[in-house]
Amino acid sequence: MAVTDLTYHIESITSPDAAVLEEWNDFVVNVPKGTVFQGSAMFKLYFHVEGHHPFLLVLRGQSGQIEGGCLAVRMSNGKGLMARFSERVLIIGGPLISQSDSSAGRLLIQQLKQLCRKTAVYIEFRPIDTFIEDDLFKLNEFKYEDHLNILLDATNGTEPIWKNLSASRRNGISKSKRRGVVCRSINNHDFAQAYQILKNHYQHIGVPMPSQSYFAYIHDVMNPAGDAIVMGAYQNDTLIGALFALIDNRAVYNHYVASDYATFHLKPNDLLIWSGIEEAVKRGCKYFDFMGAGKPQKKYGVRDFKLRFGGEMYHPGRYLWISKPHIYYMGVLALKMLNVLKPLKRLVFKD
Repeated sequence: MAVTDLTYHIESITSPDAAVLEEWNDFVVNVPKGTVFQGSAMFKLYFHVEGHHPFLLVLRGQSGQIEGGCLAVRMSNGKGLMARFSERVLIIGGPLISQSDSSAGRLLIQQLKQLCRKTAVYIEFRPIDTFIEDDLFKLNEFKYEDHLNILLDATNGTEPIWKNLSASRRNGISKSKRRGVVCRSINNHDFAQAYQILKNHYQHIGVPMPSQSYFAYIHDVMNPAGDAIVMGAYQNDTLIGALFALIDNRAVYNHYVASDYATFHLKPNDLLIWSGIEEAVKRGCKYFDFMGAGKPQKKYGVRDFKLRFGGEMYHPGRYLWISKPHIYYMGVLALKMLNVLKPLKRLVFKD
């Protein structure tokens, strides 16, 4: 599908074999705000995961060169009616525009809304940096929601980072090492256990996470290609924690990390995050990106944990456009009810 106006031409790509993906990836690498989340590797990751349907809007100027674009993914849960009621569209780190041209951004967002309005319940943009064109979204009926993130500067080596850690983080890392915990790449034999550790953690805190195929693709394809880091925390050759991080020239991104609850006293999460920071320094990245710190008006223990590594907190926010308000707000209400019932369920069904 293609859309044309007097200045730009937009084409929609849905196949991972499309030749334009290589051209798009070159654009992402060279544009100032380009990240791995908008690159071809992410397109192929989405394509190989059940319930994920990526599409790429490529915007070309009159010369035929790529001037901008946006990688988006349709996501849904279950099948049939459940899939229909849960479909949403997510864009991380986009749209990307080669120069400051509000008409180009407006055309991309309008085309995205047109493509998704009949099926998606909502569209959500998650900026990586603070987005400078706030008006672009507001003029297109997107609502801003404040959301925090933490960046740690990795350009000056590990020594100043170590000095800036809180005493509790330094003690946790040192304690983990003293207890014989080491971090290294996760091999094929341990992958299933790594996924189970992540799954147990996210189920426990009530946060959804992708299926095993998502992490398998990161481990099997993106990690060898240099687009990801898959690392495990081991004690006596037993896997007790796992880190799945994505990587580009800008940053190492703390995508998913968790450890076995029975080993919390060994501080594997402290050591995994520290190892990720060391990788960011080693690979010449500008930042270690903690990938989220919750909403500023809500207490969030994870944010406190991350801040003790010494990073700087900022407000990239999120932008939301709701195309089916009745379904969206029914879902919000259902989630609130589940959160209310969860403590009661634990009380009634405790051992």
